[in-house]
Amino acid sequence: MKTYSINSPENHAQRITDLVKVQAHIKVWLESVVEDAQPIVDGKEHLSDGTENIYYGRHETAKALLFLIKKWEGDHE
Repeated sequence: MKTYSINSPENHAQRITDLVKVQAHIKVWLESVVEDAQPIVDGKEHLSDGTENIYYGRHETAKALLFLIKKWEGDHE
């Protein structure tokens, strides 16, 4: 593994690259949370163990975070 001085331009570039990768993983995960919960939120799938509210909350939170990420990225109109 190559090491860089903490204040070197190479270190900053690598950190930015790493953060972009992390952000992409977060967005993919949030999108999967929305997708997995959507049938429950839409009433197409029913749970018998009483955990629907957990799925509603996760769905709402994931959608809100995706909205904020897009807004912060400047993709929101």
